[in-house]
Amino acid sequence: PFRSKGMSRSINRAATAAKTVIARRIAGEIVVTQKQVKQGIRLIKATYNRWEARLNISGKRIPLIHFKAKQVKSGVTYKISKHEGRKKIAYEPETSPVFITRMKSGRFGVLKRLGKMRSPILQLLGPSIPGVFEEAPGIASEVVRKANEKLVKNIDAQIKYLLEKRARA
Repeated sequence: PFRSKGMSRSINRAATAAKTVIARRIAGEIVVTQKQVKQGIRLIKATYNRWEARLNISGKRIPLIHFKAKQVKSGVTYKISKHEGRKKIAYEPETSPVFITRMKSGRFGVLKRLGKMRSPILQLLGPSIPGVFEEAPGIASEVVRKANEKLVKNIDAQIKYLLEKRARA
């Protein structure tokens, strides 16, 4: 119990730090908040018996409205990457109009008509969090490196803490 408590605590703190690094890097690549990124990352913590923590990155594609979409006269503009400028979806009234409107759910969305008629309408989407994680260069290696550094630091701190605690008892 002496070793397992300290070890599982150290692993969990390192995993939490890794989650923060992932959120910070992805939010640095695309125009979303760290909070939105963290909602797509699930941390399965280590226990006293199982010294392993997992980070599962999942999630669907993010609606385009979350990427600072604006209705302009000539269509809709949006900004996905922080390193590139705004992109534009041209408004083509005859073939496929693009517009921002409130949906039945009460949320706003960037919608596109698939034909000349009113109905089939498609909501336009941006990238997913797992997609950005895979595409962005060096995020995985940075996460592993920082998690390992944090783990070593936390193990040392836990050993010191538990030894001091035992000395006081």
